[in-house]
Amino acid sequence: MCWAVKEIKELILLIKPSASARVHILAAALMWTLVGSFLFLWGARGLFEAAGSNGLLWGVFATGIGLIKGMAVLQKTAGRVTARIKERGDGRCLGGFMSPKSWALIAVMAASGRLLRHSDLPRLIVWCVYVAVGAALLFASRVFWREWIDFR
Repeated sequence: MCWAVKEIKELILLIKPSASARVHILAAALMWTLVGSFLFLWGARGLFEAAGSNGLLWGVFATGIGLIKGMAVLQKTAGRVTARIKERGDGRCLGGFMSPKSWALIAVMAASGRLLRHSDLPRLIVWCVYVAVGAALLFASRVFWREWIDFR
């Protein structure tokens, strides 16, 4: 039995996708940028459909709220994530660029977005939330990009 456990552990170490800390920071930058872009653009499209001629005004409002959230909350979170990645060092599993707690939070946020989209709330509010969250993620992703560029 002990031999089998040892063999399984060795196999996992052999096939796990490990990467350097710099690659982990790149993975975080890409995830935040791509998800932020998707949410922002999808929300903006829906916002212009829902608000008609006032779409631009609502888009500016939602983007402003997102930038405030990005500065107040997500920028600090991105700093903590980069510090965690650097502290862990090289050779860690690529999926570990986010902690298990963070992955769980991402799952909750994705489910919340789906619930929001299928809720009875006015579409204008739903799409404003998407634009705001997208803008916040895009704003805070610059922390990862700066760290990735400066990484030594």
